Amino acid sequence: MLSRETFYRPPAIRREARTLPAALYNTTRILLYHGGQGVLFVPIRSMLFQAVIGSEEILFVDAAVSRSLVVLVWQSFRLRERPGLDSPVPFEVSYHDPEALGIMPRLQGEFTRAVNATQQKLRGAEPAPGRVIELIRKRPP
Repeated sequence: MLSRETFYRPPAIRREARTLPAALYNTTRILLYHGGQGVLFVPIRSMLFQAVIGSEEILFVDAAVSRSLVVLVWQSFRLRERPGLDSPVPFEVSYHDPEALGIMPRLQGEFTRAVNATQQKLRGAEPAPGRVIELIRKRPP
């Protein structure tokens, strides 16, 4: 089912440089590609957060507070700065809520677990069996 979501991003209160493990970054790209919708929603149930993976950035929304207000963003992934596919990816964190400063250390670990769980769920999913249904046309009287 497709739906349209709108997210609101307040002005950034702080930015900092970080690195993302290669395995996590690569997995998000694979999931995004296989999702086929341009964005992928990953629930982080342990924190009541929602991650929205897009082609350029990953938004984090505190679902317990607001389903549409962005708390922090991972953005500006600098892929060309890494020497190989197994090297960490430099990126920038943009904080949009003062509370986000304290959750960033936990968020990366919980996000990794949520992404891995999503990948396992999709990996184990069997393709739905297809069948052809005969179309019976009614003839006009």
